[in-house]
Amino acid sequence: MKKRIFVLLFVIVFLFTGCGSSSGDQNTSSAKADSKDENPTSPKRDFPEGDYADTGNGTFSIQTSGGDSSDGSIPVLFVSKDDILVQIGYRSEGMDGSHLSYIYIDGIEISKEQMADSQGSLDLQDDSLAAGTHTVEVVQYSNDKPDGELITYKSCQYEVKES
Repeated sequence: MKKRIFVLLFVIVFLFTGCGSSSGDQNTSSAKADSKDENPTSPKRDFPEGDYADTGNGTFSIQTSGGDSSDGSIPVLFVSKDDILVQIGYRSEGMDGSHLSYIYIDGIEISKEQMADSQGSLDLQDDSLAAGTHTVEVVQYSNDKPDGELITYKSCQYEVKES
């Protein structure tokens, strides 16, 4: 009987101490706190910020119901608070179709496409639908991976306004 009580107490103590946070959990928590301190309002960028110049062959533009960016203008997109997904069109002309094109919105990768003389659509959701001006960047790398040399860079913008 005493043995059973001892085992039962041991199991209860083990369960309570096992549910506490381990040193691995503490490291994860402090890493999350550190990353929040760096930039609490924006997600981690896949494409680093920088002062990039238009590079490579071809053109890239986006189209919304409010216009297109082919002449350098910033088309406006009206969205309501209930919109969770909106699509905008894109057009590329004369780009190198032998390389994979990475498409970023505000530095976040949203798609990989093979572009040359192409048309398609981009899904906007979450932060890319927030009110304000957003940047769409198309990047091609020499080895078709983000660790390669940047060989093509195109960008344009769109503006989101609440309706």
